[in-house]
Amino acid sequence: MAETPDISPELGLPLPPPPGGSDTEPNEPRRRGIPFPILMDQVKNTAPFLFEGSKTFHEKETHLVLLRDLEERRANGEMGDDKLTLDEYFRLALACHHATVATFVPTDVDIHIRYKLWQSPIPPETRQKMAETVLESMAWDFHRVSVRTVVSPESGEVMCGHQGEWFSTAVAAYAANRNNPELAGELVDKIMKEVLREAKAYGEFRAARDGIGLHTAATVIAHNLGDLDQVIDLWELKPEDKLRATAYRAGHEKLANVPELLCEAGALNKAFLSAENHRHFVLRRPRGLRRSEKFLLPIAPFLYDWGRSIAASPDLTAREKGDVAHALVDGAERLVGTVGYARALAGMESGMPGGAKALWKEMPARYAKILQTGKLRQAVTVPEERFLGAWDKSALKFVKLA
Repeated sequence: MAETPDISPELGLPLPPPPGGSDTEPNEPRRRGIPFPILMDQVKNTAPFLFEGSKTFHEKETHLVLLRDLEERRANGEMGDDKLTLDEYFRLALACHHATVATFVPTDVDIHIRYKLWQSPIPPETRQKMAETVLESMAWDFHRVSVRTVVSPESGEVMCGHQGEWFSTAVAAYAANRNNPELAGELVDKIMKEVLREAKAYGEFRAARDGIGLHTAATVIAHNLGDLDQVIDLWELKPEDKLRATAYRAGHEKLANVPELLCEAGALNKAFLSAENHRHFVLRRPRGLRRSEKFLLPIAPFLYDWGRSIAASPDLTAREKGDVAHALVDGAERLVGTVGYARALAGMESGMPGGAKALWKEMPARYAKILQTGKLRQAVTVPEERFLGAWDKSALKFVKLA
């Protein structure tokens, strides 16, 4: 199935349960995790655009409506941790996570929504309410808070890393409700439906012989199945468990009820793109990038258009654009062998009013010099058409379609 990657360099353990407590202790910190005011401040820090006065949301952006309404109530002195039941706090934490996970500084609630908030003793009705929120969240619209999306060429199915985040909480909801067979069965069915949907979308890119689409789809699928496996391990589900037996390591091993194409997607991602799609810590520094959803980062290494739009944006000053370029050069230096930041820099030089020299003037002299010389310069000057053509062919060759 797989071959050694062929592309030139310039192209590119389970936590112990917390101590006891009960659902009737509303202020108990182990039960509540991050306090409500801090959570809201974290969201406002990384996604201030969600709280603009003129912002309107549609009916599937339930989580964003919740955050805006809670923030308005907090501003009026009506909200605090003591106002939220456990299942309401869980809904808040889940909304914060989905609103920020594709931003530059996500809220730090992963372990709470995936594990800690589910720990016993919790009344069964509370666990069920939390699970129902997870099921509802599958339909939350993520388009305003993520551009890390892939649209399949035939059916138009949309895949995104948010489905992996949903997997992680769905596994937790399942594991915490295994004594409720009907609810647990519904969660398994929904999880498997999503796994099969993503396999179908990947197959459509294969049928279309779309190499770039295969790369991006493989990246999303590998992320999503990785989240699924991680939380199955976190909850220590046994080999005979229904969910583990059906879906665990679907991107690595042949399973009876899962298309083997998912293993191909996992191998493709590992060969080419796993190093490109990291946590982008260097891009936390240029705070101007947090100003608008238009600046959210797409799937790497295909960042040329993003870089171009950043440089051309009237919503960033020339100095702020220089700060972004500075961070990208720093990241390229730190992450040897990756090419995504070089493509973003190529796009910035193309889109900057006044051209590349105008961009260099807004950067620290040391980093401007690095950008103008050596291997980074070689990678930046590769024409975008050539870059995309090489990556397209690399995927088709890897899956033996070329």
